[in-house]
Amino acid sequence: STEVENIDLRLDVSKGFWQFRAGLQHRDDVGLGAGVAEALTPSSYESERWNADLTYHNPSLFDEWDVQGQYSYFNTSQETSDDLLVFPPGAFGLPSGVISTPEVWERHHRFSLTGLFTGIENHSIRTSAGYTHSEIYKVEESKNFGVGVPVPGVITDVSDTPFVFLPEKHRNNSFVFIQDVWQISNDWELTAGLRYDDYNDFGDTWNPRLALVWAARHDLTAKLLYGEAFRAPSFGEFRNQNNPVALGNQDLDPEEMQTIELAFDYRPQDNLKLGLNLFRYEWDDIINFVPDPLPATTLTAQNIGEQDGYGFEFEVDWSISRTLNILANFARQESEDQTTDEDAANAPENQFYIRTEWEFLPGWHLSPQWNFVLDRNRAPTDTRSDIDDYDIFDITLRHKSYSGRWELAVSGRNLFNKRAFEPMTPNIPGDLPLARRSVWGEFRFNY
Repeated sequence: STEVENIDLRLDVSKGFWQFRAGLQHRDDVGLGAGVAEALTPSSYESERWNADLTYHNPSLFDEWDVQGQYSYFNTSQETSDDLLVFPPGAFGLPSGVISTPEVWERHHRFSLTGLFTGIENHSIRTSAGYTHSEIYKVEESKNFGVGVPVPGVITDVSDTPFVFLPEKHRNNSFVFIQDVWQISNDWELTAGLRYDDYNDFGDTWNPRLALVWAARHDLTAKLLYGEAFRAPSFGEFRNQNNPVALGNQDLDPEEMQTIELAFDYRPQDNLKLGLNLFRYEWDDIINFVPDPLPATTLTAQNIGEQDGYGFEFEVDWSISRTLNILANFARQESEDQTTDEDAANAPENQFYIRTEWEFLPGWHLSPQWNFVLDRNRAPTDTRSDIDDYDIFDITLRHKSYSGRWELAVSGRNLFNKRAFEPMTPNIPGDLPLARRSVWGEFRFNY
């Protein structure tokens, strides 16, 4: 089930040193794909995401200081439009099936203050501090199974009880970072930064970043970069409970990644850009949902994964003429799951992409693109043959008015109607089919 209805609204207002932005993303009748528990269902959900931020930016508030302050607000919800059928009628001895209506509302308040100091020769020092308050402020659920349901099969409202799927909790995060861009000489630049984050629910983390840039020639730049990053466990990974599919774990640590890159930017001609990026990474404490001991049918979030990888990306951006441009890139990676000493599953080892932009008449643009996805491995425990490679061809015809006020586009996606699949668990033996040939229309008006 891939249906969805979207409404997006955006507002951006600026005056002097102030900027206000707001937006709404409304999603209605959203299909559940392969199903919450990999059982097809006619159920759907809806979601609203409200965001707003107010920014004050004064590049000369103080001598040698560029100052920016921002407050932002984000509110999101996930609501079911009808009873959510997790498993079909007859499953687990329930004549009407396993039914649940999990609904959740959350909001985030963020404050940050950033300053850029240029009072030291050849140095640009940026420092920032901020605070985020996030909370699950309302949870509602009705279901016909599990603890808290006195009569199995009878839908019971467990909202505001310990038996809901996610407790109403909050998370606070404070951070501070400092970064110095040092112009060592005309040809050399060093950027060094350090960020500290402190979370009230799982602790703190330090993350450094370094970048050394060498302008080797007027047409060649080389960059050596090192960085560390983390991903905090989501509310669901941390606190899911009373769930027939996935359970949270409050002992989780954040995922961590260390990356080193060597990048080259070569421009032998004004109309030709070549880019090469070599990379290596280590990804630790990966959060995966692991099956619980039988007879349980649930999975619990665990820091169980570790993955290493290396590869390269090569890109060509060639403006053949004023009306014709070609963009192409090729990427290769070798990634290994350190817990099994096997190649990492599902991600393509090779990928190639090419797109052409051609203005064949004034205001008329034709843009074909071709994407090749190659060499995806199964998980070591998956005995099926490797998933087939695929290539998808799309083409778009776009017309822009002379005034620039409006434009019209027609697109053909998967024009050759290829059968293509993304890998899924063995519970779905045929994998997940991608969309076949389709035609899209688009109209834009700027005012």
